[in-house]
Amino acid sequence: MNVSSWFIIPILLLFSACGGQDQNQSQTENPAPASYAKVSLDYDGIYEGVLPCADCEGIETRITLTRSGTFLKETTYLGKDDETVYSQSGSYSWDDDGSVVILDLRDAPNRFFVGENTLSQLDMDGNRITGELAQNYMLQKDTSFPELMESTWELVSLHTKSVERLSDFRSVPYLEFDTEEMRISGSAGCNRYFGQFHKDGDKLQFGKIGATKMLCMDAVMSVEDGMMNALQNADTYNQSGNMLTLLDEKGDVVAEFRV
Repeated sequence: MNVSSWFIIPILLLFSACGGQDQNQSQTENPAPASYAKVSLDYDGIYEGVLPCADCEGIETRITLTRSGTFLKETTYLGKDDETVYSQSGSYSWDDDGSVVILDLRDAPNRFFVGENTLSQLDMDGNRITGELAQNYMLQKDTSFPELMESTWELVSLHTKSVERLSDFRSVPYLEFDTEEMRISGSAGCNRYFGQFHKDGDKLQFGKIGATKMLCMDAVMSVEDGMMNALQNADTYNQSGNMLTLLDEKGDVVAEFRV
């Protein structure tokens, strides 16, 4: 082997090593697109659609996901004599890839693949449903952006814990704004309440709140007390589409609402 060969071989090995390092680094810095769902998609919101049903015309389904990790799932079995709305609520988690939300439900299917403005129900084993039937298992996100001050906001969570739709509620807890008099009103589940508010930029604060004095079941009163406490401690807000989040002075979530 001549002298020039001794120089060429190390140089080739050096380029080969650098190329392999760049390729591995590229693969590390550019993970599969599915892993971006949790961190890059505006996944919180309301998803709606009609899912297949074995013994009815379809399951009208509405799933609300909050950014704090709670969900509300509402289903109606179409074509039945009694089209009752069944509600389930709780917390959800993510799979290792950050692409599938797992609802805290006893029974499957409880896994949904998160896409751009879609939730796709997975099968009983947690696998994607493919082929012509795939579209039948997809829920579409409501991408509307309602006016903050012109909407009725239903309470869905308190201090990052979901609010169950109790049958003993006199009314689903909600919040409304009156911009002419700068007042709020609504129901806290048992009693109606009223008060004043101040808004400046992302600041949203509520003054002293008054309410009627009726008594309800303990579970209802617990939600009511929590909602009143949340309103009094609210300092800022964030609106993401049809979701409204109230935060305290520390930036912690105190309540979340939906339209």
